[in-house]
Amino acid sequence: MRITPVPNLTVNYDWKHMKSKQGLWLGRIGNYNGGVRPDGRVFSLNAALSTSTSPNGGLPAESDTHQLDALYKFTGFGIEHQIQAGAEVRRQTSGVDRVPLDFSKAAPRIAWDGSVLTGRDAYAFYDPFGGAPPPDIRDLQSGGLTRGLVRTLAKYRDYYLSYRGQAMDGKLNLLMGARQVNLLYPEPQGTDYTWTVGALYTVVPGFRVFASTSKVIVFTNQLSVDNSGATAADNPKKLDNETGEGVEFGIKTDWRDNTLSGSISYYKDQRAN
Repeated sequence: MRITPVPNLTVNYDWKHMKSKQGLWLGRIGNYNGGVRPDGRVFSLNAALSTSTSPNGGLPAESDTHQLDALYKFTGFGIEHQIQAGAEVRRQTSGVDRVPLDFSKAAPRIAWDGSVLTGRDAYAFYDPFGGAPPPDIRDLQSGGLTRGLVRTLAKYRDYYLSYRGQAMDGKLNLLMGARQVNLLYPEPQGTDYTWTVGALYTVVPGFRVFASTSKVIVFTNQLSVDNSGATAADNPKKLDNETGEGVEFGIKTDWRDNTLSGSISYYKDQRAN
C-alpha cells in the first residue's frame, strides 16, 4: 500500500508472507553464511530451509515480513535528495528432520589436488566445479527418521534510515544507510547495527565507477558448550555474533543501449567471531 499525503512524501506499507513445504536432502554438505543489509529491502524473505528425509511432502517453513517506511524527496544546493526511514518486523520458522548417517559408506572421491577423499571428507570437501556428480547423502542413511527433532524460530524488529543524493545532473550518486537490528527471539535478546556508504560516478556515457564500504552481521544461536551431555554446571554462554566490514569498488557499463553490458568489481570482507 502506497500513500502520498503531500507532494514529495510517500508512505509505504508492505507485507510479505511466504509458506513452503519441502522434501529435500540438504544435509551438511555445505552451510552458507547470510548477512543483514541496512537498506531495508534485501534478505527480508530468507526463511530457513526446511529439510526432510521423505521424498514426498516434507516439513513446512514460514516467514512474515512487515515493513512501514516513509520516503521524502527534495532539491537543494543543486542536489536531488531522497531520505527514507522505516521499521521492519520479520519472523521465520522451520522444522528439520534428522536421520543417522554412516560416512563409512561414502564412495571415495578425487580431490582437486589429486588426493583420495574417503569417509566424511568425500562430502565435506566435494568440489562442485570438478566435473564429478554431486554425492547423494541418502546413500549414507543408517537408521530411521527422527521427525521434528529441531524446530527453529527467529523474530527480529529493525529500524533503518537511508539517504541518496544525485548531483552533477545525475552523474554522481551518493548513498548512505544504517540499520538497527533487534533480535527478539530466541533468548537472550541482542541488538546490533549495520551500515553502508557508497558512491557511483558516470565517467563517460555508458561507463560508471563505484565504491562502497559496509558492515554486516550474522546472529548466532550457538553456545560455548553444546552437546547432549551439557549441564548447567558447564556454564554455557551464547557466542558473540559474527560481524564484518567490507569494501568494494568496480566498473559498470551499459554502453550504447546495452550493446556492452556488465560489471567487474573487487570485494574484500574481514570477519570477526
